[in-house]
Amino acid sequence: MTMNLNHAYPMMVPYRPPSQLISPPLLLSVLLNIALNLALNIVGFVMVTNQPWYSHTDMHSACRPENNLTTTSVHNVTAVNQPSFHSFASSHFQSYENTTVWFLSTLSLVTTAFVMCKGKPFRQPIYTNYLFILVLLAQSGICLFLLFVDHGGVYKVMDLVCTPYKWRVYVLIMVAVHFVIVNLVEEMLIETTASGCPCGGPVG
Repeated sequence: MTMNLNHAYPMMVPYRPPSQLISPPLLLSVLLNIALNLALNIVGFVMVTNQPWYSHTDMHSACRPENNLTTTSVHNVTAVNQPSFHSFASSHFQSYENTTVWFLSTLSLVTTAFVMCKGKPFRQPIYTNYLFILVLLAQSGICLFLLFVDHGGVYKVMDLVCTPYKWRVYVLIMVAVHFVIVNLVEEMLIETTASGCPCGGPVG
């Protein structure tokens, strides 16, 4: 709802924006975003299943002291909140794969929203849309809080499982790399294609 609040760019350009929703540049942008988001989720899925602490059945294997969580964090998650963990450990939704993919896909949606909010040459830059930036920051902040919090109650409500702190940093790095790649693809490939495409036609 806040993506389209960018005001018109103060200077006109000698060509129109694409007049069809399925024009080649727009379609290419959507397809490449889907492909890159899918690639991110697949990479995360494969990487988490190859971690030494990974277990398909033991949802507590990652949060033991030897897996780089602080002693305090391990105590808070596995000792204080142990009853709640056992009460939902049998859930079909809770696994290291689902937890990793959920964070990756949620943060990748923020990236997609950022990239798809077009600025020049037809609208003002994204940073002028203060409400949209605020929404993106709020969504990112909530997701990062859920990623780094160590509390069994939060895991229970969100159907997540505890992972080592080091793995959470890896997830953040994967999201950052994905953000850079998506923006480069959009700027270098999609925008170049759009500027050379006669989809909108010249003005006048």
